[in-house]
Amino acid sequence: MKQLRIKALLLALPFILAFAVFYIIPYGSVFYYSFATQTKPVQFAGFENFASVLTNEYYRMALINTGVFTAISIPSMIVLAYFISSMLYRQHRIFKVLLFIPVLIPSASIANLWADLFPSETAWPMILLFLWKNMGLTCLIITAGLTKIPKDVLDAARIDGATTFNVHIHIILPLLSPVLFFSALVGLIQSFKIFREIYLIYQAYPPDDLYMIPHYIFNKFNKLDYAELSAGTLIFTLAIILLLAVLAVIGYYSFIRKGGRKNG
Repeated sequence: MKQLRIKALLLALPFILAFAVFYIIPYGSVFYYSFATQTKPVQFAGFENFASVLTNEYYRMALINTGVFTAISIPSMIVLAYFISSMLYRQHRIFKVLLFIPVLIPSASIANLWADLFPSETAWPMILLFLWKNMGLTCLIITAGLTKIPKDVLDAARIDGATTFNVHIHIILPLLSPVLFFSALVGLIQSFKIFREIYLIYQAYPPDDLYMIPHYIFNKFNKLDYAELSAGTLIFTLAIILLLAVLAVIGYYSFIRKGGRKNG
């Protein structure tokens, strides 16, 4: 058993080293600079950088825009993907291939075309673009989850008189909740990448409704303002961790505790 653990550790060692070099160490640098002065020699600045970031109107605007974009796009994507997957997951594979094609189209080849199709400078065209590009991947994930639900359970519920609505609400959704949570997590990561399309259309300074956190980070990096960049990144990271913790707690009390009471 000990030898097996050593072999497993050796196999995982390249990933551990790469994760430490490219993620842990750089993020440690971000944490360091968020509490340091920008000037030389570098000194401890306390929470001055955080106060400066939180009073910056562009950071607040970027934080609000990112939150609104995420709050609209991800639930919409999950609902639409679930609806489409429920109808098509037993259909021919060609439908799944057609849904996945937008994921493979490079952003550079669609951004300007999308801007011509939807010339509005609001967030709605970007939300539609996000849904169009990421719907196929989410449908693929949810479809994989649907195929794992035992057909006997669904058939037994229908024989007992359960309606289609009740089957989805009381059987499919609870069983699919881990998959939906994973889909939301992937969608959250993908939502930050909308920066690519916005940048290709509007460059570094888009209209106010489209100014996101990645724009703030990008512009601060170009100005070599590492102190406020690091503080802003750390604040945003803490906000994401808090959001994920809230979602995890909601999922726990909605599904695990509910199922535990029934089984107990």
